Amino acid sequence: MRGPAEPSRRSGAAPRLSALAALALAACLTARPPPPVTEPAPAHAEPELAASIAETAAPEPGLDEAGTTAVAPEPGAVSTIGPGAAAGLPPPLPPPQLPPIAPPLAPPGASEHSDPLEVLWGHRLDFSSRGEPLVSIRLMEGQREIVFRPRGSARVVLRGGSTVEIPAGARLSVRARGTAPAAIVHHPLLADAAWAERERLEPVRRALEARGVLVLARTVGAVYGIGGRVVDNRRELLLGASDGTEDGARRAAEALREPSGARPALHAEVVAPPRGTLVLAAPGGAPLGEADAALWVEVAGDAGFVVEGVEHDRSPTARAREDRAYRGRLYVTLDARGALTAVHGVELEELLRGLVPSEMPPSSHVEALKAQAVTARSNVLAQIGTRHLTDPFMLCAEVHC
Repeated sequence: MRGPAEPSRRSGAAPRLSALAALALAACLTARPPPPVTEPAPAHAEPELAASIAETAAPEPGLDEAGTTAVAPEPGAVSTIGPGAAAGLPPPLPPPQLPPIAPPLAPPGASEHSDPLEVLWGHRLDFSSRGEPLVSIRLMEGQREIVFRPRGSARVVLRGGSTVEIPAGARLSVRARGTAPAAIVHHPLLADAAWAERERLEPVRRALEARGVLVLARTVGAVYGIGGRVVDNRRELLLGASDGTEDGARRAAEALREPSGARPALHAEVVAPPRGTLVLAAPGGAPLGEADAALWVEVAGDAGFVVEGVEHDRSPTARAREDRAYRGRLYVTLDARGALTAVHGVELEELLRGLVPSEMPPSSHVEALKAQAVTARSNVLAQIGTRHLTDPFMLCAEVHC
């Protein structure tokens, strides 16, 4: 009985070895371990048992169009098989969408749209219609009325209002109503230094704070570019805190008197500009418009304007007056006390043309005049934003400016 059965077992082992070899070869090609193989039912097994084993066996891997074994990749695995097996993969991601290119920045607004209060009280440079820097210079202040005449057709721009076109030679007046002075605070000035040297103020600050002094820091001046040059006249200030009034600042300065007996100077700053309404009137007194605290006049062709009764040669007992002609822009606004002020906006180079001959004879050597022009220009630029901090102008017409 045993002899006939032996050939049957050997003949059944050959197909199993062939199947294992084929699966091992497929595993090498697909870089994954072979799937478990279910033993085929022996030839003498009962039909019911063979059917049960067939139902629990793993399905045979199918064949793709190229005739190679298609094995589903494991999750997260990188496929290394040919293109035929990639048909079931998700489509490739679309190329990244680059952000749109931002349009170029719009050029800065023209100077005619600048807020005159910001220009005057901010002590910053404005620019003429030709793009030249304008320096603001006081003509007169503390007035109840200002009268002017344009020497060509002109327009008056009313802050917060409209623009009034006026003919050449028209005599116009400006008055103010409902005014209120500027809000100004005062503090003792303890130390100051140029912006580039502000580090040397730190030992001073620490020494003052060790004495129990509340130290405030302020920056005056500005940094700007003119003619391809960068001008930086900023200064760092150390102030002693006070109640903000002028009397309180003087008391604080007296308490901080140095051992040498020197008392700190006072520093004043504007925290709110003056308020009021300016009324522009025609020669007969008929109102032409109203402005919120400021207006300015521009004359066509830079023909200039005449301001009547300009104060000059001021002294404690008398003030001389005369009509004076100017080129550039005329500002009318309120001073720190709420009275009317006339301010001349003049181009820097035009200012130098009048300033240099007043400081040395025009018959001087041309090189000497050039050197004086350089000195005068540097002096003007150094003072922008550092003087007259409680006035609506950068410079005055007095000798000290």
